[in-house]
Amino acid sequence: MKKKYMIGWEKWIDPFETEHDPEINEPNNEDEDSTYEEYDPMSGMGIDAMLNKHITKHTVPVLMTPAGMLPVNDNIRPSNTFNFWIGHTNFRLTQNVIDIIEKVDGVEILDICTPYRLRLGIGRMFEGNKVKYDILTQVDEYLSYKEKYINALQEQSSEDY
Repeated sequence: MKKKYMIGWEKWIDPFETEHDPEINEPNNEDEDSTYEEYDPMSGMGIDAMLNKHITKHTVPVLMTPAGMLPVNDNIRPSNTFNFWIGHTNFRLTQNVIDIIEKVDGVEILDICTPYRLRLGIGRMFEGNKVKYDILTQVDEYLSYKEKYINALQEQSSEDY
């Protein structure tokens, strides 16, 4: 009986895409009524402390690269550059299977995460569903042929004994 080879796809989630965090990105609004505060040297508060009280805190995620630190913005964010998918398989991702996937039109990036999981980057000029269908079709064709070949060898060797 022929095994049914499957790849389950889920959209890859960019780890740098975070929900809006008001504590980090919004100004400190403790004194909403005062938009202007006069510096009083007798208050005991240094001018730096008074100014820091009103400065908006912004954090910028960065990537460490061989060229130094690179701020992560919308221009270099992987999710804006590639159409990434995670593929979960019910077969091992052997070197032959990896070679087949890499040769499918539209596959720009292929990362093997585990023996049964991969991350796929599909080119912008290709239809994602067609690329994923082509991958499954070609891998299924190869694995089915391999399975038939192995079964034929096993039958032949059992007949010889």
